Amino acid sequence: MNVVFVGSHPDDIELGCGGTISKHVSKKDDVFILVLTKGERGRHSWCFLEKSMKVLSIKKQHIKCMEVKDGSVCDDVKTISDIEFFLNQNKIERVYTHSLNETHQDHRKCHLATLAASRRINQILFYEGPSTISMKKNFFVDIKEIHLQKKIKALKCYIGQYPKSFDIKVIESQAIANGFLMNRKYSFAEPYRDWE
Repeated sequence: MNVVFVGSHPDDIELGCGGTISKHVSKKDDVFILVLTKGERGRHSWCFLEKSMKVLSIKKQHIKCMEVKDGSVCDDVKTISDIEFFLNQNKIERVYTHSLNETHQDHRKCHLATLAASRRINQILFYEGPSTISMKKNFFVDIKEIHLQKKIKALKCYIGQYPKSFDIKVIESQAIANGFLMNRKYSFAEPYRDWE
């Protein structure tokens, strides 16, 4: 299966989907990463993302930055077309992207642009992050402890942000709580909203 994880900034994808990425890699799926900005306005750094993706075993040639100016992501024709080209080029079958219910404007615009670009793809899943206001969770990925630990190791690559923007204990607790939401079916899970 060819899957893509789309985010606005370095670290967005790992925060929402790091365990799921690790699981896809373990299943030998082709995993692609599309980041719209280099996160230059925040404490993000592209070199941190490259280190993080290496921890998650993502091939360097499967990582792309669209180089949109941080804080200026839009859902215009150019952005939608660029995302759609990437999806078609890589024969993507499943898309993961931000939820619409975000306080960060780049995340909302990334969601809208990705949704429009993905209109011909069968499965689109929205992930939550620290700036997600609310999300109706209807799809859970069992990430097991090995995938959770890879996610945490990947997030620790963001030296400039850790622990200011996120707390590892909170991430572990969320994974346990999301597993619990599945009637204790999973020990650890990452939640999504399946767009139907």
